[in-house]
Amino acid sequence: MLNTNLDVEVLNPRQVVALLAKLHVRVGQLERRLDDVQRPPAEPVPDALAKPAVCPLVDRIALAERTLTAVAWYMGVPRTLLKDGLSRTKPVALARHVAEFLLAEDYGMSTTQIGDLIAREHSTVIYGIRHIRSRLSEQAIRTALQNIRRHRDLISP
Repeated sequence: MLNTNLDVEVLNPRQVVALLAKLHVRVGQLERRLDDVQRPPAEPVPDALAKPAVCPLVDRIALAERTLTAVAWYMGVPRTLLKDGLSRTKPVALARHVAEFLLAEDYGMSTTQIGDLIAREHSTVIYGIRHIRSRLSEQAIRTALQNIRRHRDLISP
């Protein structure tokens, strides 16, 4: 099994709010919960408040990272090129489209969330998802998606 070595660190309330805002999650609910804590910002948020708000988000980020790792491995492109959005070569663009499709289909991520993850506008992500969806009749695309999903599931969190 592969290990992506995702390190987990304790975040203070301000870091939690910043992370959620960056991923376009409704911050209002978390801010109200953090206001209820009434502790100095340097103290960690109590587990009872932080886990319900942050765990699903952290899980989704970890799954997205595993997906990008699996796509990069299978498609033979550097993982950094999937995330920085700078390369527009055909192999990298196809790999990015496959990643966008998997993130939307398998994890229900919004096009805005996916775009934030890979430095693309949401409209570009929509194009990539539609592009792969239109090619699902091709055996090579179906095989690639199947193998990437298998590989992704072998990567330890």
